[in-house]
Order: sequence, then structure tokens, then C-alpha cells
Amino acid sequence: MRFFCFPKEIIFTAYSDVVTDTQTPPVPSSKVIPDWYKKLSKFKNVNNLKSTRKRDLKSCSPFKDAFVSGYMILLMCDIEIVSYENGDVDVLWNKEFPSNPVEKRGPLIEGFQGNGMINPIGTSPIMFAWSASWGVKTSKNDNVLITHPLNHYELPFVTTSGVIDSGYFPIAGNIPFFIKEGFTGVIAKGTPIAQVIPFKRQDWVSSVAAKDEKMYSRYMTLRDSYFDGYYAKFLRQSRLFK
Repeated sequence: MRFFCFPKEIIFTAYSDVVTDTQTPPVPSSKVIPDWYKKLSKFKNVNNLKSTRKRDLKSCSPFKDAFVSGYMILLMCDIEIVSYENGDVDVLWNKEFPSNPVEKRGPLIEGFQGNGMINPIGTSPIMFAWSASWGVKTSKNDNVLITHPLNHYELPFVTTSGVIDSGYFPIAGNIPFFIKEGFTGVIAKGTPIAQVIPFKRQDWVSSVAAKDEKMYSRYMTLRDSYFDGYYAKFLRQSRLFK
């Protein structure tokens, strides 16, 4: 038996009229699933035997749930990534746009913000930050994880992660990110730049248990008695982000 639970509320507060006027409010993450994932197949044949089906990535509910959890903060305007022969990287935008969508913090060396930090593998060691645009507020018992859009490997940048106590004030801040090495070109307005995932703040205690071979074998046999969807049908708990 399932009991109805009223949904919790998360409030996004615009930090300026500019972000409101761009018409790019945060959206449920399910609204920006990338095309490459949509085109995947649920199954693949093994050894070219038509009688054999093997679940592929699109059959993995946990992978999909990473895409659809929480909300996405979207880029407020087009930006262009340019690189120079000396290895420097810069970000440009329409000079008439009335706000700075990006802050350039500089290389990860002494005298600049981020000195001593290790940039994500495959990115240029020059730190930028998405300018604060939307404050986030939840109930007092909840926090939010702000991170790179999960599983969005197509994006030409890597956004850093942070956890915020969001229950007291609609906090917003600049979010550091790094450009992938060798990328130049335009990143379009509306591109997801950070994922916001609310979660309940509580204490946890960890423990370690031995594997129950008999129970594991029974579960795997039960799971494999279906072509697909055992986890989604019987184990996964529904959640909505609107």
C-alpha cells in the first residue's frame, strides 16, 4: 500500500531582472535529456545470435534517474569560447547583453583564485565561474547538491560541485567551471550548466556486511526471468520533480 505524500517545494529566486528577462528559468532535469541518450537502444544482440538479448545502457534505470533528478540551471545567453596561441582561453558574449554570464578567475597558479586546485582531467587549467543567477531555497530539513549535469558528457565544460544548506535563505553564488581542452565555438543559450538536486539533511551511520550468496543468486535469477524492467517495476521508488 502506498500513502500519498504532499510534494516538497523548492523555490528558485531570480537574482536580477536580467535572468528573468532572458526567459531561462530553472527547469526539471527531465526537460533536457540529451539527444544521444534518446537514440540509444535498450538491447543489443550478443555474438550476432538473434535468440540472445542483452540489456544495454538505456535499460539501466539508475543511469536514467541521474538524468531526471532535480532541476537544471540554464545558460542565460549565448557565449563563445575562444583560445589563443599562448594557451589562454576566454569567453565572449554579445556586448549589448546587460549582464556578465561568466566570470573569468584565471589560471590555477599563485595569485589567482583556485591556486593549488587540480582541474578536471581533459580541461584547460583556467578557472571560470557561472555568474550567480538563481537563488535556491528549500525546507529547513533539506540541502541541495549543485553539480555538473549528471551524465551529460556531451557538454564542452565541467562544472564543479557543492552542497548548500538551503533551508534558511535563497542562496546563490558563482559556480566554478572549466572548459574542455581544444573546444572552441558557441555554447547556446538554454544549455544546462548546473544540476540542483535537493535531499534531506540527516545523520548516517555506515556498516559493512558479508555478501549473502544464496539471496544474491535468487535475486539475479528472478531479475533475469524478465527481458527488462525488473528493477524499475519492483524496486525503484517513484519521484517527481516539477
